[in-house]
Amino acid sequence: MTGRSAYPFAPPSDLEALIRSVLAPPAEAKSAFNAWRAATDFENLPHTHFRWLAELGRVVDRLDPDWEGVARVKAMRKYCWSNNIHILSTAQPAMAAFAREGIACLALKGAGQMARDAEVVQYRMISDCDLMVATDDVGRASELLLDLGWRPVGGRLPGRIRAQAFDRVQASNSHAPDRIEIDLHHRAVHFGRYGRFDEAMWPRAGSGSLLGTPVMWPSAVDQALIAISQALTPGPGETFVWIADLVRAFRDPAFDGDLFSAEVRRRKIDWHAHCVLGYAADTFGIPRQIVKPAGAIPRARLHRREIAVIGRARSQRSLVDRAALFLAEALRSGFGGPGVRHKTDFGVRMRPASTEVGTPKHRLPDGAAWHGKPNGTAQAEITVVLDDAATGRWDYDLWIADRWRARLKIKRAGKHRLVWRALVDMPDKADVSTIRLSPVPR
Repeated sequence: MTGRSAYPFAPPSDLEALIRSVLAPPAEAKSAFNAWRAATDFENLPHTHFRWLAELGRVVDRLDPDWEGVARVKAMRKYCWSNNIHILSTAQPAMAAFAREGIACLALKGAGQMARDAEVVQYRMISDCDLMVATDDVGRASELLLDLGWRPVGGRLPGRIRAQAFDRVQASNSHAPDRIEIDLHHRAVHFGRYGRFDEAMWPRAGSGSLLGTPVMWPSAVDQALIAISQALTPGPGETFVWIADLVRAFRDPAFDGDLFSAEVRRRKIDWHAHCVLGYAADTFGIPRQIVKPAGAIPRARLHRREIAVIGRARSQRSLVDRAALFLAEALRSGFGGPGVRHKTDFGVRMRPASTEVGTPKHRLPDGAAWHGKPNGTAQAEITVVLDDAATGRWDYDLWIADRWRARLKIKRAGKHRLVWRALVDMPDKADVSTIRLSPVPR
């Protein structure tokens, strides 16, 4: 029972049955729960199912109190709590730094729901912490993260891009990952990411806290808009938690249907909302407040093409697909982009060099070696010697005194291009001995 729905963004049918057990009306939920048990081996559940067990623990008594897995599923709420607290406590110093610097912070997705209601930490499992700041604050917020030892995973700061994941390695916890991520946003919804649409979220947001640190949380309307965006732009390891966010947003007594419809049309995502909400109404019984697609036929065709393409891997998109995505977003947001005053790209291109470099001092886990030496007062010269078998692209993070500084980029390595060199800027009074390199996973 692993077939796919007619909706391309829907989960496989066995996972959908589990999610319906949690979210569907009671009579339908019990039938879905029985279907899920018949289709899966509880002792060997996929990770995507595992992520939903704490949610199942909230409702399992009304589904089947005599099921042999009841106690284990209920215990998952403690596991979920431990996972979430570990992630939030790792992110909390960053949120506290934002608060001290007067940077307003809007917690998104699972973190936002926890900021609104502390009980959510027991059942809405998160894998990272999504935080949004205003565009004017994103440069300062990024610098604070770097000062606290966080690394931009993609080697760039958010600003020209709507969001960037920052990570750091934290003390081991058997109930949570060692590598924790903060996704720093200044736009929450993918569609309209180059416009100013998301600025309307701030006056609608509520005030709450995460581990005692003040943050804001999105309104029910904005939670629904974010969930629609997540549905159509799936990431790696998709767990389909957007479904719960969407369904609960529509069931929230504070949900404003008229405002939601107005926001959908203002953002020109009426086809997007119509598609996702049709699925949610058919499958999970949310009120049938389906946005009717509007607009001229050419725009309708363009948006349907955008919806079809956006869920594909980048490698599967043709030139025409990419052109359609660009045009759809340009017509929605304008042909400019968010104005940012801070540097966002910290990539340093390394260049092939002579093999006569002496013996490199430092070895790297990927088989490469490197050394650095002063080059005047404000720069250092970094030389990387790759393993004899290295080919293609190799990237390295450059750290100075435990602060991330740059992404060193090697392209087209090969048999006769194994030695690479670059000049990097050094902060005032920094010593070359404080430099370290770490390989970026390929």
